[in-house]
Amino acid sequence: MRILLKIIAMFTLVFIFSAQADEIQRIKTELNSVRGKLSDLSVVEGSVAEKIDAMDKEISLSNKLISALKDKAQNLETQIVVLNDSLDEKNKEWDIHGARLLETLKCMYMIPDISEFELLLGDSTIAQISENIVYLKVVAISRNIRIQRIQNLIIGLKNTKERLENAEDSLHNTINEMEEVIIAFESSKRTQNKKLKSIREKKSNYKKLLRELEKSQAQLEKLLKEQAIYGGKFIKLKGKLPCPLSGRCKIERSFGTYKDRKFGTIYNNSGVDFAAFRGEKVKAIAEGSIAHVTWLTGFQYVVIVQHDGGFYTVYGNLGDVYVIKGQLVDPGTVLGEIAGTDWLGESPKLHFEIRKGKHRENPALWLSKASL
Repeated sequence: MRILLKIIAMFTLVFIFSAQADEIQRIKTELNSVRGKLSDLSVVEGSVAEKIDAMDKEISLSNKLISALKDKAQNLETQIVVLNDSLDEKNKEWDIHGARLLETLKCMYMIPDISEFELLLGDSTIAQISENIVYLKVVAISRNIRIQRIQNLIIGLKNTKERLENAEDSLHNTINEMEEVIIAFESSKRTQNKKLKSIREKKSNYKKLLRELEKSQAQLEKLLKEQAIYGGKFIKLKGKLPCPLSGRCKIERSFGTYKDRKFGTIYNNSGVDFAAFRGEKVKAIAEGSIAHVTWLTGFQYVVIVQHDGGFYTVYGNLGDVYVIKGQLVDPGTVLGEIAGTDWLGESPKLHFEIRKGKHRENPALWLSKASL
């Protein structure tokens, strides 16, 4: 039974390992695509904002890859522990059979005279003694074959363990290298942010950034469907919804026509922007299903949750996402975490929208007073 359980555990680890390998390959493919875009931007003079957007995605994907590699390393460690247990068990089995073989050989070759030999075997004739000697030889050969099999199995287990330990060391080296790459990118991004801050001093460039955000809003609307559905639970939650962040939500940019304080630039905000901090968890405010997970320039990762009655909630400016399309969520389900910076400013923010089909709703009217 113990051996069967170990075999099942090993197959389970192999299955998990295979699934992780697929996920790691998917992340690597997307990461290479982003790196290609960054390379193009360094050759062809692109906007600083585009470089920052690509860097944000590079950093996010690199963090995902590191997380997947750490999971893979953890599974390797588990496999090594299982192999160690098997080696201990086989070594004990080898010792037992070795001791038995030694006793058999003693009986065959180390008895000083016939009378003691007869006493040991419980026989009284030379014929019977001869028969027992033949029997002991067969037993010795059988035990020796079993010992050889166990020894070969031990060698195989040791080789597998060595291979896994080498793979684990290689993974840890890759993780360390990836973490160094992220540090370098963070440094490079800070430099680009300084350039972008300088560019923003000019009103015309700031307007270009706003136009890019409006383009992304148009892309967002293409993802939403108009549905002639009425009733449902969600409509009854108006004025009662919780803040999608921890505690209360502080509005940094209000819904609708928003006037920039510095330049007086008019911007039509399709939702509200809440103050947040980097890595802060973002939660679903009501039950529903994940309609889309996408990347939009200016909003980074965006998660769209579909609710009953044709309603949607939209969560943008995410640096990482924990859900996938089609997944069912409950109130409080963690969707992702806030990115390090907001595209139009220095501090992180959560961009949050409520839609009835493609129609924009003012989220401030839907959240409870205790949430604001």
